[in-house]
Amino acid sequence: MEMTIEQAEQEYQLKRRHGKIHIKKYIGSGGKVVVPRLIDGMPVTMICNFAFSNCYGITEAVLPDTVKYVGISAFVGCKNMKKITLCTKTYIESNVFFNSGLEEVNGLEYLAGGCVDANVFMQTPFFEKNETLMIGDRLLWSRREAETFNVPSHIRAIGRYAFRNSKIKYINFPEGLNEIGNLAFYGSDLVSVRIPDSVEKFGILVFEAAKLLPIYSSRWILAGEKAGTAITSLCSLL
Repeated sequence: MEMTIEQAEQEYQLKRRHGKIHIKKYIGSGGKVVVPRLIDGMPVTMICNFAFSNCYGITEAVLPDTVKYVGISAFVGCKNMKKITLCTKTYIESNVFFNSGLEEVNGLEYLAGGCVDANVFMQTPFFEKNETLMIGDRLLWSRREAETFNVPSHIRAIGRYAFRNSKIKYINFPEGLNEIGNLAFYGSDLVSVRIPDSVEKFGILVFEAAKLLPIYSSRWILAGEKAGTAITSLCSLL
């Protein structure tokens, strides 16, 4: 889809940068919004922070294959937006769909390998209906009530807030896991955990406010104080 600059300015506030177009703000009437690939021959590459926030008239959005970046809270509070379509690998910032009406994501595979995490979808029907969500080798979240959770062997990254307030007490990580994100087990009921030696990236406050007691690892040691249930960080021995 292509628009002239005159057509586009009826629906969007735009920013031109180095021959590319960024969507700063949506000002259209709503319904199904199909973001154009080109405006006056220039590719649309970015959806800026809060660009569609609280647009109650939007029911569906389609992002073209030229859009590579969606900014913070871009669709936050879009209560009537039920569906989003992605057409290429897209870098998604935090809280993009938070507190929206999102039920369906077409092109979810295009988020594989990115920084997307549970915060992107929290307080949406999409989050509520997916008890556990994995994209490629990344586990975004799990809300299972089981006492023990076995992370699948193909998973290489645990996203931020993935097990926030989880009731899981024991978790088994696979050898080959590379990353555990910030606050991944915030407020969880974990009582002990063994961290594989393969983990190279360990986020901050991973076990903050958890009921965690021992941490088993030959590579990582506790750094800082364990005051009550707060664990500040881990440091690599290597």
